[in-house]
Amino acid sequence: MCKRSSGAITPSSSISDVKSSASNALDGGSKEPSLLARYTCASVLTAFLAVWCKFTFVPENEQPGVGADMQSWHTPALLTLGYLVSLPLLRTFTEKVLAPRYDLKALLTESMVLYNVAQVILNGWTVWKIIDAVWFRGHPFIGDIHTISGASYAVWVHYCDKYLEFFDTYFMVLRGKMNQVRCSLQSPKLSCTSYYSSRGLPSRYAFIREQRSFPLERSAIKYCEHLHTLDFTLVE
Repeated sequence: MCKRSSGAITPSSSISDVKSSASNALDGGSKEPSLLARYTCASVLTAFLAVWCKFTFVPENEQPGVGADMQSWHTPALLTLGYLVSLPLLRTFTEKVLAPRYDLKALLTESMVLYNVAQVILNGWTVWKIIDAVWFRGHPFIGDIHTISGASYAVWVHYCDKYLEFFDTYFMVLRGKMNQVRCSLQSPKLSCTSYYSSRGLPSRYAFIREQRSFPLERSAIKYCEHLHTLDFTLVE
């Protein structure tokens, strides 16, 4: 009989190696998302941003007033309810469908860059719009019901941005960072706070005077937060 050396490859060991390699590929390499998958996610986000822009960036002279349907109590109530219901559904979908197939960090890279760039531009614009109204267009810092300076339009965009910030939580859920979701639940709270603060004003040309939803402060903070997140996403 011929003796095989200890280093020889037997048919059974060869099959085991193939199975092991296939298993490793399924666990790691095959989860790398394709460019098509990554840009499909970015395209879905772009569609949401387009719909949001359509309802937000109306002509300044057509900005919805306090009595408009967009500013009724139904809007924050329904959107917040939809947001809260969507979180467990998204978590289940992520755990059962997306996570076993894709590296979610890689899958969402372009989407997160797009979202944070949009938020940096939006909050930077809001900060500038309010400073311009107060510094150059004569709008009182506390606010009034007569001055038309563009400040109310900035407040309107800031209010609508509270709903766009729901994506902060969605990205956390998609990436499996459920320990951070509790902190991000401030978005619906701020949406409702902004709504009830604005309802107390007699005109759409006044500032939101409630300190917790002061748009200049909040926009400046969110500008810095998203700029930091964008930098972290690109470096990571």
